Amino acid sequence: MKDSQIHRTTFLPVGLRLDGVPVAVFGGGTVGERRVRCLLACGAHVKLFSPDSTAGLAALADAGEIEWFARLGRESDLRGMALAVIATNDTVANEALAVAARSQGVLVNRADDAGGSDLVFPAILDLDGLRIAIHTDGRAPSFAAAVRRRLELELGSEIGELLAFFEEIRKRVMASALDVDRRGALLRRMAESDLPDVLKKAGWDAALAAASAMLSEEMARAQ
Repeated sequence: MKDSQIHRTTFLPVGLRLDGVPVAVFGGGTVGERRVRCLLACGAHVKLFSPDSTAGLAALADAGEIEWFARLGRESDLRGMALAVIATNDTVANEALAVAARSQGVLVNRADDAGGSDLVFPAILDLDGLRIAIHTDGRAPSFAAAVRRRLELELGSEIGELLAFFEEIRKRVMASALDVDRRGALLRRMAESDLPDVLKKAGWDAALAAASAMLSEEMARAQ
């Protein structure tokens, strides 16, 4: 593939497992609180370093959900951390913490400087198990949030049933005798077919029968 065919981007959209992972958060304002709540939702072990905090963060600390050190952050606070979320109002302090973090091999997220970050926090839409992360490479986070709200309105409440349906279909396809390439191609065709409409109009059993027919046809072609 030629380089001209590759769309360059700053950040790679990935799913990052953070269960039990130690994360240092510097800054106890509203931005820091949003970051903390996102991290807690993923099971991270959060330590907050800030002389003060929002009422929400204080409540999380009182409940034992996070550890709060009511002081300014120090370089030594980064020891043993996997990620540093830097969200203070002091740009000079933010830069110093970022430099110290990288010197210790700690990934950095700066709320005030996406260009100085190793990762960004996307706007997340969570609909009954379907998670959509939206970001603009840090160029316009508020626009990403607006897109998330619009998608939430457009996708509605039917996503949960659709996700459960396609999860069941995937189990059946993966358990079939089809090879890897054929399974992948069939699952893509199913996702792009009229199966969602069948599920909505005729119900689970009818949609399942239609999907089973597609699987049978693909298995017949593979013989």
